[in-house]
Amino acid sequence: MHPKLLTLFAGVLMTVSFGATAVEVECNAPTAPENIPDGNSAGESEMMEAQKSVKDFVAEGQKYLGCVEKAIDRAKEEVTAAMEEQREQEGEGQPVEQTAAMQKHQDLVKLYNKMIGEMEAVADEFNQALRDYNSNAE
Repeated sequence: MHPKLLTLFAGVLMTVSFGATAVEVECNAPTAPENIPDGNSAGESEMMEAQKSVKDFVAEGQKYLGCVEKAIDRAKEEVTAAMEEQREQEGEGQPVEQTAAMQKHQDLVKLYNKMIGEMEAVADEFNQALRDYNSNAE
C-alpha cells in the first residue's frame, strides 16, 4: 500500500469518527468531491488526486461543522430566552409551545447531521476505492 494513501485512510476514518435544512446560516457547506475513481481500474495518480480531494473536503467539512456548532449555540440561547418568556407569561408548569427559535435549533442540528452524513459517505466511497486499489496492487 502506498504510504500516503494509508495515512489518508486512517485520517479520514478518524476525522469523520470524531468529528439543518430550511434555516439560514452564515456557513458555507463544502461540495463533496465527484472525482473518486474506481479503485479496480485507477492508477496511483488518480488515487492520489482523489485522496487530496477527500482530504480537502473533510477539512472544509470540519470548518463548516464548527461554524454550524456556533449557530446551534446561539439558537440554544434563543430557545432558552423564548422558554423563559413563555413561562413568565403563562406561569410555571404549563407546556412549552414550539417556537421559531426551537424550530431554528432543530433545523441547524439537521444541517449539522447532514454534513456528517455527507462526510461519512465520501469517506466510505474513498475507502472502498482504496481497498479495491490495494487489492489489485498486491
